[in-house]
Amino acid sequence: MLEQGLSAGRAKSGHVVEHAGGGGLAALVRQVETIPGLKRLRFMTSHPQDLEPELLEAMAASDVVCRELQLPVQSGDDGILKRMARGYQTRHYREIVERARALMPDLGLVTDVIVGFPGESEAAFMNTRNLLEEMQFDVVHLAMYSPRPGTYAATKMSDDVPSDEKLRRLNDLLALQRNIARRKTAQWVGKDVEVLIEASDELGRPYGRIRQGKRAVLLRGSGIAPGDVISLRVMQATAGQLIGIAAGAPAA
Repeated sequence: MLEQGLSAGRAKSGHVVEHAGGGGLAALVRQVETIPGLKRLRFMTSHPQDLEPELLEAMAASDVVCRELQLPVQSGDDGILKRMARGYQTRHYREIVERARALMPDLGLVTDVIVGFPGESEAAFMNTRNLLEEMQFDVVHLAMYSPRPGTYAATKMSDDVPSDEKLRRLNDLLALQRNIARRKTAQWVGKDVEVLIEASDELGRPYGRIRQGKRAVLLRGSGIAPGDVISLRVMQATAGQLIGIAAGAPAA
């Protein structure tokens, strides 16, 4: 994991990367990816207002950096984004996604959304729902707004969306995103993907993640350890994960 404020990083191998602080996160990513033996490089959430175009270019050009972009939108309504003081509008967000997908058609896109923020009307909620349908995110982290002591929203804004309405909106988006995720993962069936093994599940099956961030489970496999990179033929897909066998192995 990398954070934008990082000035020095240590890989698991013990390799230390010193970063002078110039050039932003894109320059740091390009520097870290040169660590000998590094198999995967994943960085944390990017704020849409701060995302550097160069970072997308670094991701697209790299064989190490994961093609997963965590880009929280929070709301699909410009009025709510302004009340949240997010510093961008939905058109800016769309432009980033369009650029990212042009560079990386296989990009995994993850976002965060809050429903029931103060002042969120039904029309504002529907703008968020429409954005989810339009963007076709791979993963959406959903939450209901609740006042957090000390924040501007908690002290200056009325929590005016009823709890049962927040829950309705949350469940509506959960159902929508579940269907989107199911369709997105189904597109991987029949393809070979590269999986970095992390551990084994309760059934003893090795699992890990592909470069686009999706969890992948190997149905059969012996002698496979965490840290191994394997090629997996996807046989099944659910909304949350890919399931398959080692590429080249018989199906049964």
